[in-house]
Amino acid sequence: MVYDENLMSKPWSYRIFITIFVISAKDLFVFICSIKISESFGMIKLGVTISYVAIKCFIDWSAAKIEVIMNLIIQECIKRINTNSALQGKSLGFICRDLLFPYNKRALVFDTEQQLYYILTNEENVENDRRIITELLSELLNVLDFLLKEHLIYFIKDSSEDFKLYYQLVERVNNTQFEHKYDCDNGIMLSVEDSIYTLSSNGNKLLVSSIGENMLYEKLYFWLTSSVFPTLSLNDYIKRGFVTEEKFIANQSLKISEKSLFLAFAVAVLTPIATLVISNLWGVTKVDSEQFDILKEIVTKHDTTTIIIRDSICLIPLKESLEQRNQKK
Repeated sequence: MVYDENLMSKPWSYRIFITIFVISAKDLFVFICSIKISESFGMIKLGVTISYVAIKCFIDWSAAKIEVIMNLIIQECIKRINTNSALQGKSLGFICRDLLFPYNKRALVFDTEQQLYYILTNEENVENDRRIITELLSELLNVLDFLLKEHLIYFIKDSSEDFKLYYQLVERVNNTQFEHKYDCDNGIMLSVEDSIYTLSSNGNKLLVSSIGENMLYEKLYFWLTSSVFPTLSLNDYIKRGFVTEEKFIANQSLKISEKSLFLAFAVAVLTPIATLVISNLWGVTKVDSEQFDILKEIVTKHDTTTIIIRDSICLIPLKESLEQRNQKK
């Protein structure tokens, strides 16, 4: 998943609509085309196609929903950074632990000796949970690198070698092992045996992990253990809707151009229509007394028939006068 500054700056309802529309547009096209095909191959083909499209749209909806939730979590992490101060000196992993590692959902453990990290999840849906949190952490790292590059944040690296556990209910970890166990806050206990990490509470197993990973270890350990602070520009970045000043100006210029184009199109289409309507309703030609006398003289001297239609005088020439017609009789 790639960091999309435009997508993050939109309201969450707009992002859901746009993401699902883009993902499902191709499936809708396949569905419409399949209706034509199924007229030849029978209703079975149609039923299978409808089922496929329905399942695919549901999967796409779930994926879009997860992506939007990830963006919302990352935005909240940025807000937490904006309120972090040097007086507190809290690490990023600590101030965002309830967002990234919520209760009874997931936790993260760093093994500094092996340079591995373990993602602890529920045993019911291990693979899916690991995939989602890996995508979320990857996206968060990309955003942090972006903010650092734009001089919106700065950091103070943590040089301690203490045991690192990130979980919503844990603020403090007793770094002394006792029978492969670490005593934590709120009755939480972390046990380590044969590289299997188990988080439990009052003897009840909560989360577990047996797979150590190193793909994101260096960057993940660096950012989560460091204290991250905002610059003055970060507050403006948030107020602009998580968009840089350059991007914000470009977006405003684009909006003005779109409005101008729409206005020009509307004027080009509506002006002829409005002119025609006004001409038909209120377009009346009036003559003065002198012009009227001239018209009367023409009517008298020429062989015409005069018809008055809505206060207008129409002169219709006759093929022969009434006097000539009487002579024929």
